[in-house]
Amino acid sequence: MYGSNRQGWEFSIFIHQKIKRLLFLEISKEAIKMIKITTEQSFDFYLSSLERCGIHLLKISDKEIEYEIFEEFTTEYPASLSEYTLNVLEENGIIDKNIAILSKNLQDKLLKLNGSSLWTTNALKATTEWKETLQLSDEIKELIHQKWSDEELEYLRGYK
Repeated sequence: MYGSNRQGWEFSIFIHQKIKRLLFLEISKEAIKMIKITTEQSFDFYLSSLERCGIHLLKISDKEIEYEIFEEFTTEYPASLSEYTLNVLEENGIIDKNIAILSKNLQDKLLKLNGSSLWTTNALKATTEWKETLQLSDEIKELIHQKWSDEELEYLRGYK
């Protein structure tokens, strides 16, 4: 009896290892297919993320905040405010050094809030940490709008 169970167990391990190899190969193929996004797409992603975050959130419902920040924005900001994205935008003259630094500061503030006890709707509405973060996002958006007209922003985002 022991021998047959052991053989079944060994066969299960063998099959498990084969499946892992096949999955790894499929994942590797998908990674190769990844494409580089354009500068316009990067800027659109960056601005779309910034547009989700700001003092305007204090005027919307808790459900809307939960969706905008804790579902959508939480998945966007790490990449849209990443060093890579900011470098691409700065190297192409879309944002300047000051905006890049402020954007990095925004990402740092958000990363600090994320996963903490302040990553809640109530904290967003009541704490100075969130108020400073929301104001920083608004400040960045204002600097971008000082640099570019609405028409230029549409062009830079690839809309025209």
